[in-house]
Amino acid sequence: MPYRTIFMEKGYIRRFFGTLTFDDFFEARNEVWGREDWSDLRFHISDLTGVTQVVMSPEEATGIAYLDEAAARSSSFMRVALVTDNDAVAALCHNYIDNLSVSWWDVRLFTNREDAIVWASEGRVTSFPYGTPGPTKNAA
Repeated sequence: MPYRTIFMEKGYIRRFFGTLTFDDFFEARNEVWGREDWSDLRFHISDLTGVTQVVMSPEEATGIAYLDEAAARSSSFMRVALVTDNDAVAALCHNYIDNLSVSWWDVRLFTNREDAIVWASEGRVTSFPYGTPGPTKNAA
């Protein structure tokens, strides 16, 4: 699955394209967890509107929630916005949200990118900077 990550002041936006799998999603998460400034990040947006196929089970989505709980122990408050207009992806997002018990992370599902970015960044960013250079993994 191709994805692109754009790091910004106090957060990042990740846009996914094509097939959504657990392994690729996990690889994308590791890109952030290994950063020196991980504990300073305050928002994360996963734009899943470019996903065309889902090859991930509800159990794997639950596993991502558990992994994020462990990672959250070394972070502080974070707003996490998940963006999708796909019912199958939304079901996995709800599974993730229902199984994440980190009280200092505020996680919400959006169908609109602009609403997600304004909420997650607390108004610091008002539009998606997809033209901005940033690391790209598996992009065609």
